[in-house]
Amino acid sequence: MNLLITYTLRIVVAASMLSCATYPPQATLLTITTREESVVFQRSSEVTSFEVTAVLRNDDARTLYVDSCFGETQREIDGVWTTVYLPFCLGATDMTIKPGDSVVLPITVRAFTTTPPTQPTLDPRMGAGRYRLLFGVDLKDPKQGPTDLNERIAVPSSTFMVID
Repeated sequence: MNLLITYTLRIVVAASMLSCATYPPQATLLTITTREESVVFQRSSEVTSFEVTAVLRNDDARTLYVDSCFGETQREIDGVWTTVYLPFCLGATDMTIKPGDSVVLPITVRAFTTTPPTQPTLDPRMGAGRYRLLFGVDLKDPKQGPTDLNERIAVPSSTFMVID
């Protein structure tokens, strides 16, 4: 029974996060940079992780609503951005970033080799290399009703290196 609940939860979370990758492109002036040019993997027998600091700056004239559960972590593999990590975020709310404002987010990417039911499993492709973060952004306040896909976009961060 526990395995069924865990499996169902993973499917629901993965399906909701995969929608981040399918947003239609739309111009926005949200700039996402990382403070670090490179970060180091922390490894144990049970978990692989790294920490990076994202700085989100809204240079748009609109207020933007950013997923507080940051979305995907992608690694460049053979010239293609490949999702290697999706966090589990239940009940996360959007952050409001007003025009001209910035938000600093310390982010921990943590994946398990022995998976607790509420944590992501380590993707074997999550190794040393060039990475970026992908944030889901709403162009209208999600509290005011369902967001049309044309009002939801994915914005990548600057790239950074993850080293062993």
